[in-house]
Amino acid sequence: EQALLFYVESFSFVSYVIQNNGFYKMKLFLMEFAKQTPFSEAFEKVFGRSFKDIASQWQRDLERRFRA
Repeated sequence: EQALLFYVESFSFVSYVIQNNGFYKMKLFLMEFAKQTPFSEAFEKVFGRSFKDIASQWQRDLERRFRA
């Protein structure tokens, strides 16, 4: 059950990042990460913002869209 939740959250976040930044930037991020650049450094280098920043924006977007 937790693995499924993790998968869905991960898919949602990656989809959000691609939708807002384009698939090419995700490809650049993966290529940078493959060079063994630390995750947070690679993320900020490619997307111009910290992972924490974009994750917070994604969470706010989810709350806005799915608020009951």
